[in-house]
Amino acid sequence: MMQKTKLSLMITTGLLAAALTGCGGSGDDLGPAVQDQPGGHLFGYYAESLDVNDPDPTVGGIYVDAPGGTGKIKGRMSFRYFDCQGGGVSSLPVSGSKFTSYITGAAEGDLDSDSSNYDTRKIALSFKVDYKRSDNRYDGDYTVNANDKNDERTINDCGITGDQTFTLARKGSLTLYPENTVFPTNFDIKQLNRIISWSNAPTSARKVLVNVINEAAIGDSNSNGIIYQQVANDLRLLATAIPANMVESGKEYILVVQLFDENNKPVAFKRIKTTF
Repeated sequence: MMQKTKLSLMITTGLLAAALTGCGGSGDDLGPAVQDQPGGHLFGYYAESLDVNDPDPTVGGIYVDAPGGTGKIKGRMSFRYFDCQGGGVSSLPVSGSKFTSYITGAAEGDLDSDSSNYDTRKIALSFKVDYKRSDNRYDGDYTVNANDKNDERTINDCGITGDQTFTLARKGSLTLYPENTVFPTNFDIKQLNRIISWSNAPTSARKVLVNVINEAAIGDSNSNGIIYQQVANDLRLLATAIPANMVESGKEYILVVQLFDENNKPVAFKRIKTTF
């Protein structure tokens, strides 16, 4: 009888272990349906789609303040229309919800609240990003809630010469990283006063996105925490300058540098805190 009981216990234990394995194991191996995924301050980018009728697909920055478990999120999504704006940042407030393994959100505001022609046509977009454990990031897509006509999303007669245009793409990809993310592992940000540079960039890098963020504003959707954004397609100088009128001397800011390949795919990311 004792042998039978022991054998039965071994079989039961084995079946339980197999069942746990099938459900994603235990501890850090638990699947996204069981374990809450990273929250806190999340930073990342959106990349306009290359497969829609858009003449100038670009990238921009986004940040989200999310709970550790499920709950509401707040944040900002930046827009800067090059050739239409000499400086500054248009940004849309982000709101939404964090679930166990994904985040959904929306952003709504003026098409352009920063350039001289101040285009107040409204735009609204929605997004959903799923947590990818292997990459430790949230990946997904966004869609602008407008019709397929480009003129509904185009700013005309702007820029220094007054004859420039910019078209906002209908859709694109969106990625959010936990704030301690660094890739490649040797990618580094260097600073000399307001001059920002980086080292160990992948050879595939063709575009840089730089965001300066006021950390105190991150948890408040009514405040624009993205005080400066720059996108550059020429990386030969491997440096960029933050304009003096955009930052306060001696104040601490969050600096995010992201690099992309020719198809707007991310190849490097790092976030630091710094003063100017």
